[in-house]
Amino acid sequence: MSEGAFRPDIEKALFLKVNAYRAAKGRVQLGLDQSMQFAARAHAQDMAEHNFVGHVASTGHDFESRMRAFRGGGMLLLPSLGENAADTKVLDSPDAIAEVLFQEWLHSEEHRRAMVSNDYVKAAIGVSVLNGKAYADQIFVGSPPHDAGGIFGGLQQQQ
Repeated sequence: MSEGAFRPDIEKALFLKVNAYRAAKGRVQLGLDQSMQFAARAHAQDMAEHNFVGHVASTGHDFESRMRAFRGGGMLLLPSLGENAADTKVLDSPDAIAEVLFQEWLHSEEHRRAMVSNDYVKAAIGVSVLNGKAYADQIFVGSPPHDAGGIFGGLQQQQ
């Protein structure tokens, strides 16, 4: 099976658009979660290679089970998590692609709600391009409820 190409330029443009939207809504900007970058890119790649968009992987694993496999342990040990997924045809520029993906999320109530949720303090975006289409996955990460300096270094949940 052919592999898609990861597009850090589109990932960055999309991340900036989401944070600009959060700022316009009076929300704290999201930090970049480097540890989730692999998971976001892996799901974007899976969607590209299997030509689908959704929260269930081609293997049948839903978001929660993918995050359990990625982080290990039970979900109680994990922070609050969320996900947005979308695709679009490849356009002339990275910013144009990012804008269409962002608009897809913006025009979906659930995806829009995730983008402005105060439950999340960090995010990672993965974008894979294959066969003229761009596939994006965004994973949102909140602070663990009882984090004492563990994997997130004591981040406090934003209110």
